[in-house]
Amino acid sequence: VPVPISWLGDRLGRIAVLLTCYAVVVTGLAVLPWCNPGIWLIVWLFLLGGCSGSFYPLGMALLGEHDSETGVARAYAWYMILESIGSQMGPSLMGVARDAWGEGAMFAVGEVGVVLVLICAGVVYWSSQRKSLAKLANAGANTDRDAA
Repeated sequence: VPVPISWLGDRLGRIAVLLTCYAVVVTGLAVLPWCNPGIWLIVWLFLLGGCSGSFYPLGMALLGEHDSETGVARAYAWYMILESIGSQMGPSLMGVARDAWGEGAMFAVGEVGVVLVLICAGVVYWSSQRKSLAKLANAGANTDRDAA
């Protein structure tokens, strides 16, 4: 049964659904070490898979709404670069953490990765908001000056 995350994003708002997916993954990674084999493990893994699998399509849909075609292409290129770096670093860091702290450490490494992505997204978002506000302030100052 596919999870209708994109449909929910269209109906409820992509940002809200994307942030909910991140919250589910962060919570799921925190809870998984305490799940015993059984129905709860199946439920958590289903939710984690559906939500983490939705990061990319929802993120790209958001980029497509607010950016030009070349901007989306550039964002996709950056995504692929970062995914490649993560694909190289992730297993190595996971292996080191598991060797040092045991099997359960892999969930903590995943948790740190998700939190770092959220922090980076927040920094980019707030930076773009500040730039937009600065442009509006400059445009307003120019309009006031032209009116005088």
